[in-house]
Amino acid sequence: MVAKNGDGCTSGAANAQVNEQPNVAKPTGTATSPGCFQTSGSITITNFDASLTYTLLRNGASTGISQVNGVFNNVPSGTGYTIRATKGSCDNTSNPITVNPAPACTVLCTYTQGFYGNKNGLAMLPSLLTKPITIGRTGRSFTIPANTAMVKSAVKLNSIMPGGSTPAVLKVGNCNMMDACLSQYLTNQGRINNVLLSQTITLTLNTRLKGGILASFPIKSGYIVTQSGGCKQLNSTVVNYLTANGLKTATVNDLLALANDVLGGTKIAGSGGVPSLSNINAVIDAINNIFDGCRDFVGYFPTCPYSTTVSASVRGTEELSGNISALKVSTYPNPFRDKVRFVIESPVAGRASLDLYNMLGQKVHTVFQGHVAAGVSQVVEYNVSLVGQSNLMYTLIMNGERVTGKLLYVKQ
Repeated sequence: MVAKNGDGCTSGAANAQVNEQPNVAKPTGTATSPGCFQTSGSITITNFDASLTYTLLRNGASTGISQVNGVFNNVPSGTGYTIRATKGSCDNTSNPITVNPAPACTVLCTYTQGFYGNKNGLAMLPSLLTKPITIGRTGRSFTIPANTAMVKSAVKLNSIMPGGSTPAVLKVGNCNMMDACLSQYLTNQGRINNVLLSQTITLTLNTRLKGGILASFPIKSGYIVTQSGGCKQLNSTVVNYLTANGLKTATVNDLLALANDVLGGTKIAGSGGVPSLSNINAVIDAINNIFDGCRDFVGYFPTCPYSTTVSASVRGTEELSGNISALKVSTYPNPFRDKVRFVIESPVAGRASLDLYNMLGQKVHTVFQGHVAAGVSQVVEYNVSLVGQSNLMYTLIMNGERVTGKLLYVKQ
């Protein structure tokens, strides 16, 4: 290389080297589809290089989604995605990537023991009692015979549900529900006096719904999450016992076997590592309630992804007198921004469901589903998601009554 000025003077020659820019490796990526209740998934750069700049494109245009540690999150399902890697003036682009749409959620159905004790449960019971149910083990058992024109076991079971009182081992002997021995299992009001017995009957009935799919439902640690906003954490003592601390799989069938073993006296609850009667009852109750009326099962989560918290405060007798004469819901603040507190009050006890809907009538979230005691202020705090940041309608249903109202949204 030589230099020459305008006067024609030329410098001596010098060597120069032109370095070729290194090629940028072609990026590769894998897609993760959204879960059954989600609208977006993710794309992971499998040959991630922190020295490169990555852009997620769709049909050649930037999506505006940034990667964090090699992962593009909140990617809507669809085709035509590519990853462009850039360094200086050089770049390279991946092959097309597809984020598949979310699969359908598994719908699981249960009903509570209260349902099987009302008129709707009575209408369903004959179809579930085509075969007998035996709770416990030989020597300590309780049998519900198949329902026939001659043996009205559906009517009898309906009349003694729901059960309550303390969970206990079954009495010595093999009792048929249609026989006189039934009296030892009844309260003075004619209901089952052993809550573990009634809950185990309920779970057994529920495993006969929808072709029996509930029987194979897995028992795991973490929170059971439903699409409608339900979260239930199963008792860890029972989960660890059934799964050998996570070393083996367990199902609702295994839970029923455990319940029958302790009710039948072949395993001693609270001894030798066997969970207590109350803990076993708590898990059965959770399963019976979480899918009540049929729910979409999303999966097991380490924490509850929903932000509803529930508390209750008993009001004084004077405060209750004449004040709670009807079912009511109060909301604070209203108008709201990012949080709403619901206060549910009822003069009678019962199971309630509080749901939010957008102004198109589409359900946004189930804020609360559970038991409301008489004369108790049930306080439900809900942190509103981005989906719910608009004017909303709420509906509370309890004991056949319905209360509705409107929530006004104020932008930040």
